[in-house]
Amino acid sequence: MTDFPYEGGGRGGVFSTMLALLALAVSLASAGWSVFAYWKSSEVRPLPFREIAIVNEGTVAQISLEVSIANLAYGEYDDVARDQFLLLDNGQRQLLFVARESATVRDIGVNTEGVVETLQYPCRNAGRGVAACVTNESPVVSLPAGAVETIHPLFELAEKNCGLEACYYITVEQLAEFLTGDVVVTYTAATMRDGYHALPACRLELRDGDQDFLRANGWFRTSCAEIPATAEAS
Repeated sequence: MTDFPYEGGGRGGVFSTMLALLALAVSLASAGWSVFAYWKSSEVRPLPFREIAIVNEGTVAQISLEVSIANLAYGEYDDVARDQFLLLDNGQRQLLFVARESATVRDIGVNTEGVVETLQYPCRNAGRGVAACVTNESPVVSLPAGAVETIHPLFELAEKNCGLEACYYITVEQLAEFLTGDVVVTYTAATMRDGYHALPACRLELRDGDQDFLRANGWFRTSCAEIPATAEAS
């Protein structure tokens, strides 16, 4: 049997080393791509909302929104919006609200004979002539990768750092008194994998008589206009 020369064995060793280095490079590149994919696998962005409604449950004032959240995910990873916050600022004071459940707000029906609709769970009276209908008793929302979810959080006063001395609840009367001057609203969603994301602040379009309407009817609906960048900077 003819022995292979030593040089040949050396070339084989170099080739094996090159293969090993190539495999290592591929492995590192794959690991780096996996890290990048995981990092980009959840990229949650709330979309601007146009309207805000103040309703009530008993004497407790609540705030209702319809807002859409996009999960601009890379890959197939879902995310979860675990907390949602609303910060109201009238230039003198701030109030912090936290989403407690999901509910749509609608008018209470009246039939052709003038008989008012009898509300049954999951709907309840939320002001004169309006109802809040619970769609989810938790504010937690699943955010599928690559999807846009339209949600209806219902907010109550935060239990801590709410802006009042006692953070139990705020009444409709108290909230009506707060709605003076330029009231700015900021919405923030906190997700499990992508952290906190706040929308640019919007300003409530308030008119004379809105406070009296809220006091008299227990509910109030208005638009929330985006603040121009120049005004926000000043």
